[in-house]
Amino acid sequence: MSVSQNQDKIIQVALPTPAGDWFDYLPGNTPVSHFKPGCRVKVSFGRQKLVGVVIDTAKSSKIPQHQLKPILELLDAEAVIPLRIMQLIKRAAGYYHHPLGEAFATALPKLLRQGKSPQHSDQTYWQATQTGQAFDLKNLSRAPRQLN
Repeated sequence: MSVSQNQDKIIQVALPTPAGDWFDYLPGNTPVSHFKPGCRVKVSFGRQKLVGVVIDTAKSSKIPQHQLKPILELLDAEAVIPLRIMQLIKRAAGYYHHPLGEAFATALPKLLRQGKSPQHSDQTYWQATQTGQAFDLKNLSRAPRQLN
């Protein structure tokens, strides 16, 4: 897909802000077909960079195209939020009159809201060294409770 065809589409992104349901962005250098509903993207919003959720694509926007910003980064190749869950979040946001982007942000785990990979793991594992494994527990005579 060429860049000129790419510019004919608008990506609708829900951002964790108290204003608006979604914001329109240009796909930039990424083909429009890569932006699937439920994928996360990193965008520039004012002076900050936010992680949002792709809602849909559109052929046009109410905002003139020259005023739209490009998406900075597509974070997911596949949707992290399934379509059925997206429909539920949209319905809940509408029912409770809550901004759509904040509803999506609430549904995501903290690391996904921060733009980390879904396979990301910050767990630390500890194991005894060879010296520790060879240690005789009977030598803990001064600490009998630690034997248990």
